[in-house]
Amino acid sequence: MLVSGNFYYFSPHYYAFEPKADVLITEMDSTSYRQPSWCRYAAGFAGGKPVIVVENPYGGVPPELLPKLKAVPGENVRRDIYRGFMRLQAKTGCIRTFAVAVDKSKLKTSDEIKNSAWVLLFERLETYCKHAGDVIMLIPDAGDFAFCRALARRMRRFAMVGSRVQPGTALSRPFVHLVDDPAWRASHESYLIQLADLNAYAAYRHVSPTAKFPQAMWEELDTALVLEVNKYAGGLPRGIKLGP
Repeated sequence: MLVSGNFYYFSPHYYAFEPKADVLITEMDSTSYRQPSWCRYAAGFAGGKPVIVVENPYGGVPPELLPKLKAVPGENVRRDIYRGFMRLQAKTGCIRTFAVAVDKSKLKTSDEIKNSAWVLLFERLETYCKHAGDVIMLIPDAGDFAFCRALARRMRRFAMVGSRVQPGTALSRPFVHLVDDPAWRASHESYLIQLADLNAYAAYRHVSPTAKFPQAMWEELDTALVLEVNKYAGGLPRGIKLGP
């Protein structure tokens, strides 16, 4: 396994790691805004072996980038930065994403809209884990956490889904691959949740386009998209399950 650590500058006392690791990679204190390119070079150098990158979240690129985003002149630059974060997810090789979009005009209340979206999400997560032979831990942001937890607890015990083979009938499909109650995080404290926010807005503008935002931004996720979520509905839009 290739190991990367927060070693700063190499010193002789790190040489003891050499028999135990293939490669030791220092912290990227000098890569500045070349970080994505640096990660691609590291992945290529690994030759197919895993690469674990440990970055300092309190220094380097992220804290410097945020205030500059607010001061950037011009929508084109903001879109380029947005597009870069979308493309980065496919390049990591370990991030998969899909979206759920509900038609609010077909539902009567905000509670129905919220419930429909979350139920569809949980159903797709359960199916994905079942076929992948894996389990899942949900980490939503702080908004509507009580609702998310209550629904997860209910669907872990009892959940019915419509049968594709026998229309009009339902099958028992509890959310058994959920290992524990959801654990919320404040979105400003998690890079992954911030990426999920970017993905959610790109998915929204893919199915509800506007001239102010590129409809094709969602497609920049490329191989990170989980295409199976709507394969029985024709596969379009790619990676987005439409409801209700």
